[in-house]
Amino acid sequence: MLGYVELLNELDTSAVEPMAHVADLANVFRDDELRPSLPRAAALSNAPKTDGKYFVVPQILEEG
Repeated sequence: MLGYVELLNELDTSAVEPMAHVADLANVFRDDELRPSLPRAAALSNAPKTDGKYFVVPQILEEG
């Protein structure tokens, strides 16, 4: 394995443009547009515990 890596070190890569990965891909982002969200009742309907308006989760931080 080390011999193979050493062989790669001998290659002339001066004409090769640096790249992050070999696939010619680019991120495609959608516009951040305001649109209707899930109604509160629907979001809370499958939650293990709610207070009617919010999700209730166990406390993980100490008071202080």
